Amino acid sequence: MHQFLNKQFERAHYINLRFSISIVKSLAKLFYYFPWLIFKSNNKKDFLFLPYYPKNNAGCIVRFQNYLPFFENENYTYDISYIGTHKELFEIMQGVGPKKDAYIAYKKILWKRFLNVLSSKKYNCIYIQRCVFPLYPDLDHCFLGKLLLKLNNNITIDFYDADYIINEKLVKSSVKYSMKVSVVNTFLENYFKKINNNVFIHPIALDKKFYKKKVNYKIKKITKIVWCGTSGHFKNLRLIDDVLLELSKKFNFKLIVISHENYIVKNINIENIKFKLEEFTNTLFNCDIAVFPVKYINDKQRGAMAMKVLEYSATGLPIVGTPIALSPFFKGKEDLLLANNKDEWYDHLSNLIQNEKLRKNLGENIYQKFLDYHDVEKTYGNLKEILQYNV
Repeated sequence: MHQFLNKQFERAHYINLRFSISIVKSLAKLFYYFPWLIFKSNNKKDFLFLPYYPKNNAGCIVRFQNYLPFFENENYTYDISYIGTHKELFEIMQGVGPKKDAYIAYKKILWKRFLNVLSSKKYNCIYIQRCVFPLYPDLDHCFLGKLLLKLNNNITIDFYDADYIINEKLVKSSVKYSMKVSVVNTFLENYFKKINNNVFIHPIALDKKFYKKKVNYKIKKITKIVWCGTSGHFKNLRLIDDVLLELSKKFNFKLIVISHENYIVKNINIENIKFKLEEFTNTLFNCDIAVFPVKYINDKQRGAMAMKVLEYSATGLPIVGTPIALSPFFKGKEDLLLANNKDEWYDHLSNLIQNEKLRKNLGENIYQKFLDYHDVEKTYGNLKEILQYNV
């Protein structure tokens, strides 16, 4: 009986959500044909940011939050309309919580974004992450994007990964109704150019002040090889378990795993360190080599840019990695070592453990590439140009 009632409540909330979508669609059509009904402000602000994630999520930080002090220093004005809470986005919308709560969250987001669209005339530029109304599973047409384009002709939609695969039709519709698309790499650039001619690359950028650059590449008593990530990515680290076991027969090293969960492999010396933001950079600084293995290569991986590799590069760590989800500016052999199989993983790690000069050269080279292409201060001008560019 209890389960039956829950199902009825769930069904009622879903019907309520669909009813809200119908109302918003009708209102969007009305304002599309009669845009003069919407108040036009003479005192415009420069930017309206419409993030996909909650405040201080990594996706928000690296794509626009890090740049806000630079905008403020140049007296640009802006508003930010965050989409919801961490609970709504990372639990409910990903299917962890009750479905009725997901429907309530979607309804709230829908009306919030509708009001954002109605206020879009008050801004010179609109910056959107992924789409106006996020990747709702039952929709394949971005009707809010269509109205937004009618009201404001300077719209940039941003993608820093290939999460369009969740609802490709809705994303394509969103891109169609945007003037510009910003992406992090050439894979996404080529994908979106099939839909929109105005695609610009804006790499993920980090604040160099947050990281400590290595200055000494000598190994002390034991080599420290570092990997960081969530437990969901342990499957990638498992790719090199056998390699590390072989290395342990010849070299004295410790695998430093920075995560929220413990990583355990028999006969490998592993130190598990719980991720704490205030200690993270010090931990990287005190390591000798970083690894980035990827087990499965697909569109999601091709469209991504691995944050952990950028963080390694911001520390000046020599890196061995799978050639996927890397910065388009990082070159194999010159900036990092690329491994396609277990033999290459073994050879690269073995050489790095034994060769201080190689560690130093790779560390210095990739740090310079980080400064040139992935530092917030260096990339601010690129973002500003994309946002202000009139197609």
